Amino acid sequence: CAGIRPCIGLFLDFTHRRGINRNSFLEFKQELTNRTDLGISTKNKYLTTARVFLKELNRQGVIPADITQNIKTFRQSKKHKKDGLTDQEIKVLMGKVGPLPNTARATRLKAILVLLTLQGLRQIELIRLSVKDLDFVSKTAFIQGKGQDDKELINLQPETCRTLQEYLKVNKIADGALFTSQSNNSRNRRLTTRAVRGIVRATLTELGID
Repeated sequence: CAGIRPCIGLFLDFTHRRGINRNSFLEFKQELTNRTDLGISTKNKYLTTARVFLKELNRQGVIPADITQNIKTFRQSKKHKKDGLTDQEIKVLMGKVGPLPNTARATRLKAILVLLTLQGLRQIELIRLSVKDLDFVSKTAFIQGKGQDDKELINLQPETCRTLQEYLKVNKIADGALFTSQSNNSRNRRLTTRAVRGIVRATLTELGID
């Protein structure tokens, strides 16, 4: 789209179908997520236009709150490095660990890997996750990156939700940090990025992946 008027049309069509409620902006983003015919930059144009429109409605008192808060635009690309792991290494890893039985250790590894790969999280974002940040009903999660005060709301892939739910069930985790250390020296403390690298590297070695 080019310009405000053509871009806002898609959001207006969405509101005609769905109405406006406190989750409308997030639901619009989720609908854009599922559009395979649009590029990331185009999706962000639609999203930004909808944000400006909704903020103006709130400013004029048409809607009672700013429903766009804490919802970021789409990430242009996964330009960040996987903290020492290449995309190919992680792809091979996923293929190897997928068939593993659902033990406490294996489900933990799978959960870490889906967040790094399917969701494209940085390791700092991964280790800061808490159980309360996850919402499997809406398939969303709040993440917090390095140097960020506010948490960013992201959509979770169905495979991510299934893997995380299995991990929580098998490991009997109901609250607190999503990933904690299992070593004697720092048991039950949040994992560090160094520990995450160590876990994945150890698995690479164990599975014979160079």
